[in-house]
Amino acid sequence: MFEFISHYRAELICALLLVVMGLNFLSVLPRKNLTLDETIHIPAGFYNLHGNLAINIEHPPLVKMLSALPLLFTHTQAAAVDPQREYSDYQIAQNFWRANDAHYEALTFWPRVPMIAIALLLGALIFFCARRLFGPRTALLAAALYALEPTVLAHGRVVQTDIASALAYLLLSFALYFYLQAPNFRYALYVGLSAGLALSTKFSMVALAPFAIVPLLGLFIFAPRLGQKRGLVAAQLAIATVALIMIVNAGYFFHHPKQRYTLSFYDSGSSATTHQPLPELAGQAFMAVQHIIPADFIHGMVRVVVLDQARSPAGLLGMYSKGGWWYYFPVAFGLKTTIPFLLLSVVSIVWALWILFRKRDERVLVLLVPIFSFAALAMMASTNIGIRHLLPVYPFLFILGGAFLDHLLSYRRQRVMMAGILAVVLAWMGIEAIRAYPDYLTYMNEFASRAPHWYYLSDSNVEWGDDVKGLAAYLHERGEDTVSEAIWGFEILEKYGIRKADAPSNPDEAMTRYVAVGASFLNGSVNPSRNPNDYAAYRELKPEKIIGGSIYVYRIRP
Repeated sequence: MFEFISHYRAELICALLLVVMGLNFLSVLPRKNLTLDETIHIPAGFYNLHGNLAINIEHPPLVKMLSALPLLFTHTQAAAVDPQREYSDYQIAQNFWRANDAHYEALTFWPRVPMIAIALLLGALIFFCARRLFGPRTALLAAALYALEPTVLAHGRVVQTDIASALAYLLLSFALYFYLQAPNFRYALYVGLSAGLALSTKFSMVALAPFAIVPLLGLFIFAPRLGQKRGLVAAQLAIATVALIMIVNAGYFFHHPKQRYTLSFYDSGSSATTHQPLPELAGQAFMAVQHIIPADFIHGMVRVVVLDQARSPAGLLGMYSKGGWWYYFPVAFGLKTTIPFLLLSVVSIVWALWILFRKRDERVLVLLVPIFSFAALAMMASTNIGIRHLLPVYPFLFILGGAFLDHLLSYRRQRVMMAGILAVVLAWMGIEAIRAYPDYLTYMNEFASRAPHWYYLSDSNVEWGDDVKGLAAYLHERGEDTVSEAIWGFEILEKYGIRKADAPSNPDEAMTRYVAVGASFLNGSVNPSRNPNDYAAYRELKPEKIIGGSIYVYRIRP
């Protein structure tokens, strides 16, 4: 028994960390209602499980269906969808929640449990990958960093695609690494399976195709120089391609609807080149690929990658923009990451570059290349709505940070000092995790202490609609059942016994005692009128209470 514990000590400690992390997630669920996106994803997942795959088509169904699996064992009801009618995602979600109003709370709990399982699986994968590269001590340190980071604790319980895509991206990166190190059919199969999983979690992952295609193409071209047979490499890549196609099809139950989308469906109105040979050939190819890949998958990807040009307004450091900023994600990372992990990430990247170029340690390539590839892609994007879109980078930073801390502990002469540095990093992160509980979604570090959080960032960074339950409880404690509001998640106020009215731009015109204004409405990024100053008057008022860091409650009348 003791020999077993000694031999698997790192694994057991990692398991304990993940158990505590899971309990943390579960303890938050009753305290937070669903985020805005979850109110759409959960009904969509339920309908997807029952074969209607065209709902909420801009997100692949896999993660949504996983979240909805527990609902199959409940008395969940769903209104029939007329295939001859067109419904918005909002209409379908609204009908779903109305049909299940009697057990609304249960439906906000169980769909998030599979998401917690995915988050814990990602923690285990981080441990496995770190151990494979650097050993058990690095693996344990990486798992500890993962379990303590507020950004992970914020999103690990939410029904969304970002944690799942982070897991798939990590799998794909290491599958590629192992395959390129020793090309064989088994590793090629892993590459195909993980690539298919990545595409099945988030459509935007297709933008990372060059990340996989370039090294694989290089291996094929230079196979003889690398001691490989080109024909054998081609066969391995064919296996990977088939595996990818099978996984994508499995995510759609191998369903191929009779309806096929044509390129003209996405025509913006210009037909100047419609009858040219190239567009005609492209149209034929576009139709043909839908016999191999589900049409709903193709349609969803085209909508996200090609057609989704409507830029989301965003706020950053007191500024407002519809086009975003290239430096948005570095700033968001600098504000929403704990300071010790922020510094550790920067230092560990510099250290990794040093050992790569000075010591020719190529192990760090499997960490650096995915970090820089995804970060570059994120910085080129014009959609700046949350640090969550950078989450696929985090696992690599945890492993790299663990490796650097492990490296520090290898200095025997300064071992006490290095152990002290490690203790400070973990203790500081632990304190931040406790300080932020349970409001991890709105967490910001000490660099964001000079102004309200709505000044620094917007959207899901500061408000995602999951504090409506807390607002209702606060109002009930004061004998109130009505509020003027400009918040995300206002639709569910009535489920918690609160009537609502629209918050006026001028606080003096409010007809209720309390006015609740969300952080993203204060900075103006989500105002329906697209005027960022609709609620500017409230910025000068001192809120009586800030609920969860996201809803600012003002007492207007005595």
